[in-house]
Amino acid sequence: MKHLGQIPAGFAGTAIEKLVRYHNFLEPAAAYLHPELLVCMCMDYRINLALPPGFAYVLRTAGCNISRHHFQVAYAVAVGGVKAIALIGHTDCGMVTLPAKREKFIQGLTGSLGWKQEEAEQFFDRYAPENTICNETEQLFKEAKLFRAWFPSLPVAVLIYQVEDGMLVFPGSNDDF
Repeated sequence: MKHLGQIPAGFAGTAIEKLVRYHNFLEPAAAYLHPELLVCMCMDYRINLALPPGFAYVLRTAGCNISRHHFQVAYAVAVGGVKAIALIGHTDCGMVTLPAKREKFIQGLTGSLGWKQEEAEQFFDRYAPENTICNETEQLFKEAKLFRAWFPSLPVAVLIYQVEDGMLVFPGSNDDF
């Protein structure tokens, strides 16, 4: 992972650099009239970015799994006019360990929510595989590669939000974009 102050050269002077400066260093900024950035990130309640108003569209999904949200991404680029895309995973992501949470998930549905055991099991077994991710960065780099092919003029960055200290860092493979 890159040191907090090290921004890969390809992102210098872009909305990606601004994101890191606003969040990690709390640099002040005026409100934006038009968003410059699309942030795709996990829906985890522990992740809160420090961003100026109007700076970014934010798409939040479990595990930052955006494979079913490509249209929304294209919309933010084509209609929203964003100038960069940030894909943000995080440490300690529950979608990495989702299979281990099967019983807790089923108990949650069958307990006070009143689902029948078999219905809860079938629901988990049907939807968990498409929501499970292998690790915090692998899927994001696959998406980044796709977006770089679709939008070659836009910088697309993969970042990790460290739940432990709230900082954004660049995994090493961003150097290869």
